Amino acid sequence: MLSKSTEYAVRALVYTAWRNGLGERPGYREIAKQIGAPPHFLAKVMQQLSSHSLVWAGRGRGGGFLVMNDQASLYEIIVATEGEHRFRACGMGLPHCSDDRPCPFHSQYAPIRGALKKLALETSIGDLSRALAEGKAVLYWPVDP
Repeated sequence: MLSKSTEYAVRALVYTAWRNGLGERPGYREIAKQIGAPPHFLAKVMQQLSSHSLVWAGRGRGGGFLVMNDQASLYEIIVATEGEHRFRACGMGLPHCSDDRPCPFHSQYAPIRGALKKLALETSIGDLSRALAEGKAVLYWPVDP
């Protein structure tokens, strides 16, 4: 349901908020390694998050990323990476699907889309990073070769 950019953005913000809570500012390469993302792709995602004031990016010594507001909701992140249309989009990807002219999947998908929006509005980066800090969740575990 979410784009790869959004998945990586959420993971990166959760990881970064957790590390910020430890007094650290991770760089994009470290974040990418820890969340299982391609480094150059993640760098672009982080740049996008920075342009939406979700993270601060510093260069050089003392640089790295800092989450600007750990109470930012998943909704804000999804809108920053995909746009508001994600919460109105057709489940089949049709451009003109609506209540008046529904696609075959419309009536089944609409409640799911609404539930996603509710969840996104009610869940913050801080909520997710606390679960990580408390050992109740993980972000990524590499498969052993």
